[in-house]
Amino acid sequence: PLFGKVDADTIYVRPGQWAADYNGKFTTVEFVVDQGAGNTVTMTLQVIVDPVNDAPTGANKTFNLDNGNAVALSQSDFGFVDKVEHDAFQSVIITSLPTAGKLLLNGVAVAVNAEVSAADIAAGKLAFEPSQSTSGSFDIGFKVRDAGGLVGCGAADTSATPNYLTFTVPPAHLGDFVWEDGNGNGVQDAGEAGIGNVVVQLVDGAGKVVASTTTDATGKYHFDVAAGTYSVSVQAPAGFKPVGQHQGGDDATDSDIDAAGNTGPIVLTPGETNNKADAGLYRPASLGDTVWYDTNRNGTQDAGEAGVAGVKVTLLDAAGNPAGAAVSTDANGHYQFSDLKPGSYSVQFDKTSLPAHHLFTAQGQGGDGAIDSDADAATGQTAQVTLASGDNNADLDAGVVAVQAKLGDTVWEDKNANGVQDSGEAGIGNVTVELKDGAGKVVQTTVTDTAGHYNFTADPGSYTVSVKAPAGYLFSGKDAGADDAQDSDVGATGQSDAIVLNAGDVNNTVDAGLYRNAAVGDRVWLDANKNGVQDSGEAGVCNVKVSLFDADGKQVGASVATNANGNYQFTN
Repeated sequence: PLFGKVDADTIYVRPGQWAADYNGKFTTVEFVVDQGAGNTVTMTLQVIVDPVNDAPTGANKTFNLDNGNAVALSQSDFGFVDKVEHDAFQSVIITSLPTAGKLLLNGVAVAVNAEVSAADIAAGKLAFEPSQSTSGSFDIGFKVRDAGGLVGCGAADTSATPNYLTFTVPPAHLGDFVWEDGNGNGVQDAGEAGIGNVVVQLVDGAGKVVASTTTDATGKYHFDVAAGTYSVSVQAPAGFKPVGQHQGGDDATDSDIDAAGNTGPIVLTPGETNNKADAGLYRPASLGDTVWYDTNRNGTQDAGEAGVAGVKVTLLDAAGNPAGAAVSTDANGHYQFSDLKPGSYSVQFDKTSLPAHHLFTAQGQGGDGAIDSDADAATGQTAQVTLASGDNNADLDAGVVAVQAKLGDTVWEDKNANGVQDSGEAGIGNVTVELKDGAGKVVQTTVTDTAGHYNFTADPGSYTVSVKAPAGYLFSGKDAGADDAQDSDVGATGQSDAIVLNAGDVNNTVDAGLYRNAAVGDRVWLDANKNGVQDSGEAGVCNVKVSLFDADGKQVGASVATNANGNYQFTN
């Protein structure tokens, strides 16, 4: 029934029962009122059904912000649909805001219940700016509004329930490597291994530890965190130290921790992967070892050779500059430099601190670096050695020897046998001379040169000189005259008295005078013609007693008698 009577004066029209969701106009009934005599009035009932606006709908949408950048929103992002009237998209009403990040219209924050026109959205003026310090999923609630208006009973131009735009802000990633820096250069070099099980802490901008992990067996570590500003703290294991920060110029391979194990601030944006927070660690190295008396002067540390105390030792870096304070050798001659960073070093032994009258022994003797002397004999400095992480080089030694003394000087022919080297008396060459120690043991042997000179170089001590007289020579006697530099210093056996040599002494006064055997004589004869001349045929007189006297008139030796021919002779 499209229409019907309500009462005598009222009728009804029910178009909705005729055509559901109809809107428009139609004539439902015509009334003719007869007033008689052919006088009639015709009335037409026109039904106008106004359209009623149904609410539009929106749709949820998720945005994965892999790079953490802002997102300009478009009309399609809100999923507007008006499936009945197909009215135009008019605006969006914001019902809730995200817990992190900002919804901006022309750069200005949008408030809850704000209405944003579809035109502004189409113009790209509405955008979501994600937080740069918080990761996660963040929702913006909204309702969509159409352009149909609110005419008619129950009309609605706004979606009934909110929809949501969900923005997923990814975490950031931070790592990467803790390694043993074998050469201490602060750079990850080929072959340098990672250190496992090292504690690494993530510290936020307020200095609070927000996460902790340990390196794996290869030295790797990582954190997955919300974007923000952080630092990394590496807890060096026992026996390790940080190598030094920002060496080498390549942030991907250098060490980023300071002496306390902390990096500087690291800013992480959403989704960023920073695998450059590395830590180089080293085990301190050490270097030593001994300064000793090289008593046998062979350049090697032999059993029983004592250490030298109080020698100043300075450690030098690769550039030859002092690397810290100098040390002195202990009572056993030992020294050591500890807690050293890997690198190249040398050692300077201070020759001014050696015992008096001592020098460095010969360098690099014997072929065994563990027991030879490494100090340059002139300067006291060693060659450079390279220490790797954890090395202990106990091979940089220095042998010292006493400054030797010199002893000489001349064996000469003492023509007048006065025990003094007189003018014109020449030296005797090729005479054997021995140097004997305090026990009488021959320690050196030499021969005189063509001028009669000889010399010995010997350690300080007590010695004697023994001269071997050539055949036909005798010693003229020792200590004659007042000048020790000119007299003969050996006795009848060719042996000198004890001579004490101190370090550095030069004693060129130990001389030996020799003379060859002399003879005097000749003949007593019968001077028959008494002319005082031995004439031919004049016979000798035998058995005449003849005596020899020295310059002082003192008889020398026993008298002799002429032989059968009248001859006599004194020898020696």
